[in-house]
Amino acid sequence: MTNTPTIFNITAAQFEQAVIRASFEKPVLVDFWAPWCGPCRMIGPILEKLAAEQSETWSLVKLNTDENPDISARYQIRGIPAVKLFIAGDVVAEFTGALPEHALRKWLSENIPSQEKKLFEEAKRHLAAGETGAGVALLEELFADNPQQLEYALSLAEVLLFSDPNRASALLAPHQNAKLSSEWPRISGLTNLLTWLITPPDVLPEGTGKPILETVLVAMRQQDFATVAAGLIELLQKDRMYFNEAAKTLGVAFFSYLGFVHPVAKQYRRSFDMWLYA
Repeated sequence: MTNTPTIFNITAAQFEQAVIRASFEKPVLVDFWAPWCGPCRMIGPILEKLAAEQSETWSLVKLNTDENPDISARYQIRGIPAVKLFIAGDVVAEFTGALPEHALRKWLSENIPSQEKKLFEEAKRHLAAGETGAGVALLEELFADNPQQLEYALSLAEVLLFSDPNRASALLAPHQNAKLSSEWPRISGLTNLLTWLITPPDVLPEGTGKPILETVLVAMRQQDFATVAAGLIELLQKDRMYFNEAAKTLGVAFFSYLGFVHPVAKQYRRSFDMWLYA
């Protein structure tokens, strides 16, 4: 199984070993097909080609539904070709019908676990647990291997935003024209925060809001997020138009960065939104 990318025409008796047990070692893609099925004959050679190319990460098994009605019924095959991905004994992804090669490659990349995906998930777990050093080390490794991957650049920029704003800025710089990207709100929000982080106090104009915004910016650099949130609400209350509506532009970017589950967001976001739209 390890060295053979495709096993042709297995029987019901072989299914347990060739698919279920084998999928605990490596993902197994099962192509449910029949000789009379035109779309099956279209997608079959493409699957076999991809299985040969990617034999290190997954294996292909072909099962004739006419010859194996019990297995077909067990997995509720109502139309063919039906392609099901087995991992650790379970079906984790599937589709029915013939897909072109480019769509198949995309589907496989989204559903076949890879070492890269595992490392990224591990990095996110470290960061969620507060193990910043371990998380950053893994993100740096991933980014070094694939610097064009936007998700790695943005994840690193988010982590380094306050501790190393220059590096965060360098990570974001190549993506400043990606306004059509689904990640543009994230890019623009991080860029906005960076702009405020490097804003020197002497550029702030005189006004009621000046000492409040100064306190907010100092607290932001120190990652004292509760003081930042409270200060932004105070700025909305006392001088909402100060410095081109700084409370609004900085506040929206700040709370977008925190998300909804951060303790500071839970405590202050509702009040911020209320004053923002008051």
